[in-house]
Amino acid sequence: MKRQDFSRRLRPLALAVLLSVGATAAHADDREALERLRQTTLNIINALVETGVLTRERANELIRDAEAKAEFQVRLAREKAGELPPPGEEKKPAPVRVQYIPESTKKEIRDQIRKEVLSQAREEHWADPNVLPSWLDKIKLGGDILTRYQFDNYDSTNTKPRDYVYSSPGATTRQGNFANTGDSVGNTTDDMSQLRLRVRLAADIKMSKDTTAGLRIASGNSDSRVSTTQTLGSTFNKYSLWLDRGFIKHSLSDYFHLSAGRMANPFASSDLVWDDNINFDGLSLNVRDRLADGFVPYATMGVFPLATESQPKTGFSRTLLAAQIGAANDLSAKTRGSLGLAYYRYRNLEGRPDGDSSYLPTQTNSYGNTEYSSSQRQKGNTLVRLNAPSDSSTTNIWGLASKFAPLHLGSSLDYARSDTLHFVASADFVKNMAFDRNEIEKRTGVRLTDGSATGYQFRMLVGTPAVRKKSEWNASLTFRRLGSDAVPDAFAEGTLGGGGTNVRGYIMGFNYGVDSGTVLGFKYLSGSSIDSPTTRNSSDKFRLNTWQMDLGVGF
Repeated sequence: MKRQDFSRRLRPLALAVLLSVGATAAHADDREALERLRQTTLNIINALVETGVLTRERANELIRDAEAKAEFQVRLAREKAGELPPPGEEKKPAPVRVQYIPESTKKEIRDQIRKEVLSQAREEHWADPNVLPSWLDKIKLGGDILTRYQFDNYDSTNTKPRDYVYSSPGATTRQGNFANTGDSVGNTTDDMSQLRLRVRLAADIKMSKDTTAGLRIASGNSDSRVSTTQTLGSTFNKYSLWLDRGFIKHSLSDYFHLSAGRMANPFASSDLVWDDNINFDGLSLNVRDRLADGFVPYATMGVFPLATESQPKTGFSRTLLAAQIGAANDLSAKTRGSLGLAYYRYRNLEGRPDGDSSYLPTQTNSYGNTEYSSSQRQKGNTLVRLNAPSDSSTTNIWGLASKFAPLHLGSSLDYARSDTLHFVASADFVKNMAFDRNEIEKRTGVRLTDGSATGYQFRMLVGTPAVRKKSEWNASLTFRRLGSDAVPDAFAEGTLGGGGTNVRGYIMGFNYGVDSGTVLGFKYLSGSSIDSPTTRNSSDKFRLNTWQMDLGVGF
């Protein structure tokens, strides 16, 4: 209700109160009662002026008008009682009768006025000058701060770093930490203790009912896609913040939702395929509807650029095309299940050795255009040397031996014994449909005798799925086996066995809410390599045990 309309509504009410004062005075000669009623009426009008419902000028007009009418009624009453001489022979005006308003009705009017004025004041923020402007109501802030102690224990039987060094032309490897000279720069034997920090701040801006803009900044460094955690220890120097997300989401209808920019993972997935910290650059479209009794089918598709072409053209652009279908369903009042099938197709991610006639045959030394650089990869994928056999350079360029088109099937079942006690079981399976040993040999000249294109994971959780309040808790156990070439290791989970693919092992976790929005967490991860990570022999191996203790707050 606008303030002007509200003012017009209140004018008859104020006038009725004033007229009641006059009527009461006409039937009683009680000066004290008259003065009390007069002051009550004036106080109500002054309150309306102070809250901005009436202007001072209009209030004065109402008072003058009411007093004139009251005086006229008093005169008539006095004439009737013989206190005043009768007027001339002219026709007397008809008396004006005003209905008596009881005190209870007056109180009801005052309470109604007060309620409506305060309601309008809260909505429009004009009653309190210290209230923030209303446009800030469109912005929703959130974030978290996490501190972590991490201890990495490398197995004493691990293959030494010197055995990871590239030595024979055409060989493949699954060790991600290679310098361009072929020297290993990774750690396989020295235990490490680290104190780490993660800071994230997000804002969602509701532009309208259908459009939302969002952004998030986070700590970390530009070399890691799978972590926003910063290792502390810089001689008290400052740390960087990065643009982690920046997107626009628009609802085309109740069922179609379009997102563009850098967004959270739009697919229902697990950390078998995508690390929890991965964000997507590009466009996505989500179609979702709620059908009978808790059955929610959905479909998601998107296109996401990984690397664009250079100008003039010296290589292919790299792109991820993805689609997923699935549904969530309430199986009973306490049980909810979900099932999803996703297909991811990476274009031009594989390496192409120098001299490959199917790739820019008129150019020489073009192998760098399809490099899988050390700043991208973690470890685990099968790599192939892209330099031409005749290239005697000590700079070795590594590329992915396989193409990638993972097919992911994920499912979960959540039984809620109570609000804080859930039993959640999930199972995931992934297979790289583009993995082909014959195609790899034809393109690279290398015949793979090991390697794997499949992965699976099982997880069980007991407690509150997401701990946020004091005394809430959960405990979980996960087993994972992720083959070397099931998914690109750049985007795989970054902690078990040192992160990446070609890893199997288990994860135990426990979280407890020590206060509102404050969680204490413990995690133990034990992972080891599946196939040999080196170029030396098939008996080489790698194993890593990791302990993490977290204290985090979310808001």
